[in-house]
Amino acid sequence: MVEKIKEERICPSAIATSYTGKAKRAVKELKDIIFPYDPEAEVLETRFRDVILIYTILDKESLKNLMKKMRPSALARFVVADKCIILKDQDEILRLTDVIEDMFIKYRGAKFYVDCIKRGDFIDSCHRLETLIGRRLYEKNLGIIDFKKPDLIIKLENIDNMFLISIIKPKEDRLKRSF
Repeated sequence: MVEKIKEERICPSAIATSYTGKAKRAVKELKDIIFPYDPEAEVLETRFRDVILIYTILDKESLKNLMKKMRPSALARFVVADKCIILKDQDEILRLTDVIEDMFIKYRGAKFYVDCIKRGDFIDSCHRLETLIGRRLYEKNLGIIDFKKPDLIIKLENIDNMFLISIIKPKEDRLKRSF
C-alpha cells in the first residue's frame, strides 16, 4: 500500500531498491539513518515491489555520504536524484532529453551510457529512450557512448510519469560491502 505524500513533496530526493522482499526492513533502516538529521523526512514504499522513495531536505552529498557510511543491509541500490521531471504526456519526452543535455554539458567528452529503469506504463520502452538520449548526446559531441568502461552513467529511474535523473560513476548506486 502506498502512503500519501505531502503535496509540497512531489519529487523525491532519492530512490532505493531493496533486496527482494526486504522493503519493510529497508524503510525502517532508512528512517533510522535519516531521521536524526531530518526528522521531517519521509521514506515511502511505492506500489512497485521493493522500490522506496526518500523525501528529505538533506543535500545530495550528505545523503550519499550517510548511505556510504551506514550501508543499510536491506538495500541493493540507492540513487540520489540530480533532477526530477514530471511529464504530462509522452509528447514531452523531448523536454526530458533537453534537461539531460543541459546537465551533461559540464561532462563534455566523457565516456557514458544511459541506463533506464521503467516502472509503470507511461513510456513504451526504456531501450528506445536510452537510444534517443545517447544518440542525441553523441551527435552533439557531448560524449562518447561506451558500455564497457564508461566514466559516467546517466541513470533514469522512471516511475509512471516521473523521471529521476542522476549522473553517477559506474557502480555508485550499489551499496554492497566490499570485503
